[in-house]
Amino acid sequence: MSGQEIISIVVTLIVGFIFGIYIYLSGFLPALGAPDVQTQEVVNSFSIVSEVYGGCRSDCPSFQISADGSYRYLFTPGFGQEQVIRDGTIPRSLRRDLEKAVTEDTLQAQSFEIEPSICNSYTDGIDVLYRVTYNGEEYEIDTCGTDIDTSSRLWDALVKTWNYFETGEI
Repeated sequence: MSGQEIISIVVTLIVGFIFGIYIYLSGFLPALGAPDVQTQEVVNSFSIVSEVYGGCRSDCPSFQISADGSYRYLFTPGFGQEQVIRDGTIPRSLRRDLEKAVTEDTLQAQSFEIEPSICNSYTDGIDVLYRVTYNGEEYEIDTCGTDIDTSSRLWDALVKTWNYFETGEI
């Protein structure tokens, strides 16, 4: 093989490689379509993360609910058993209750920190911590340390949520 033939083969390979990249980017890639991924803004717009702490016999349960109603619930079915993760979508009625109950004013009022005289977790009971992200702001509501109004629509919706995860009923 002469030097000119080798140069011709190398140039052909380079042009073919460049042409292949062009065809991939302009023809094949757009045909696949953009993946259906939520933006970080949508993900951060609303979520609830709840953790139980205190005198649980084993690992305490927790859950996370996203803006689209999807959830992950982590719990231990029985003493000495492995933790289980359940995921799915909360019922529409429960999602509607949460959406109506979660407002900026309610979250600010119930996340106001207080110095409790006693908490359930002090005496081997359980307390619950909620981290609610709403319109990009994070609020912490804690049964041991914040000013909770147990007669509020928010508290009722949060209790219904735990009931749903524990019993499967609303």
